[in-house]
Amino acid sequence: MTVERGWLIEKGASSTAAPLYWNGDPVEVGWTTDVDQAIRFARKLDAERVADGLLIIVAVRVVEHRWG
Repeated sequence: MTVERGWLIEKGASSTAAPLYWNGDPVEVGWTTDVDQAIRFARKLDAERVADGLLIIVAVRVVEHRWG
């Protein structure tokens, strides 16, 4: 089985037990519970750069995720 790894942006106000992931849509409706619909970043640095822009509007956190 192949395991993919990547970085996702979670909405800061969501629970870590049931996080909301950023899916790239406008910020007000841009969150999903489905990790397969979330925007995946190969590098943590890239996720952090995008997260910095989102922080102007909403609290977020960058997390590593694995699929597979």
